[in-house]
Amino acid sequence: MKPSDVGHAAAHAAAEIVTAVPTAVCLLCRRIRSAVRSCHGPDPGMQCLPIPEGVWLRPDAYLYSQRLLMGLGMAVTWDNPDVTLTDMADNVVGSHDLLPSTDYRITAQIHNKSPDAPAPGLPVVFTLLSFGAGGPPRQSIGSTVINLPVRAAPGEPAAASVVWTTPAAPDHYCIEIDCSWPDDAFPIDNVGQHNTVIRKASADEQLLIEIPIWQVRDEAHEHLALSIGLDGYQLPGRPLLRREDEAGEAFAERIKRANLAELHEADSQWAPSLSAHTVSMSSGSTAVTFSATVPATASSGDRARFNISVNDPTGNRVVGGATVIVQVA
Repeated sequence: MKPSDVGHAAAHAAAEIVTAVPTAVCLLCRRIRSAVRSCHGPDPGMQCLPIPEGVWLRPDAYLYSQRLLMGLGMAVTWDNPDVTLTDMADNVVGSHDLLPSTDYRITAQIHNKSPDAPAPGLPVVFTLLSFGAGGPPRQSIGSTVINLPVRAAPGEPAAASVVWTTPAAPDHYCIEIDCSWPDDAFPIDNVGQHNTVIRKASADEQLLIEIPIWQVRDEAHEHLALSIGLDGYQLPGRPLLRREDEAGEAFAERIKRANLAELHEADSQWAPSLSAHTVSMSSGSTAVTFSATVPATASSGDRARFNISVNDPTGNRVVGGATVIVQVA
């Protein structure tokens, strides 16, 4: 299974966005005609030709995008399957294990849903955010340019990598990746985040982890009410396959139903909880505390995954979140 099959399927489930490019080209044509008339008089023979369907091809770059999936009502993980961190000796490291003032390589796998349009010279931008949900930018990590082939061609997905020197102060890190293309066919899935906390714990140990929630600017509401969800969702072991007699819309709906957050409750044996499920904010930041107790019967090597996701129901916006992974020592 590709690590981002869920994101791939969800992106296909979203509605197509109507582009304004043909209209813009027609407007440009009219302006040229107007300029010709002003210089040489009327030219009734010059007409704005319509662009035939299928001629204007647009790439559709994407990576695993929590913003898109949560917008579709689906559960997400903030342990982004399209993002890998390695040290300079190419050993894989977790975002929780990074040392201060140290060089690491961040690699993001960028996909293309379009079978017809590549994206040569696609810019990929990496940004460090403050840890938590909705954290503001702290540092520009860097950017790179990749050549993204069409879907399923050699070299797709394409790897985008930058070397990052971590800040001098030890901290948790949230990394945002943006692979925006000027005329992307579906730009909503161009941004993804990688935001995880991994803790080792012993059997019967209680964990308390504070997740900061940063203010989302909203001029229409003096106090912003945010909703906070907790689930145990993780990517499925294998993707759903379309049935022979199943239409595209029915297949997309089946994918959505299989990945609803309410179907992936956090493991009750760990007694997971949040200090609040809603917060009201006017400025600055607040925090919610995640707690869990390792079962007394847990064995060394056991792991549990908990996703804390924050959204703004009023503005229908995804604020952010974090995935907490607990490993029994």
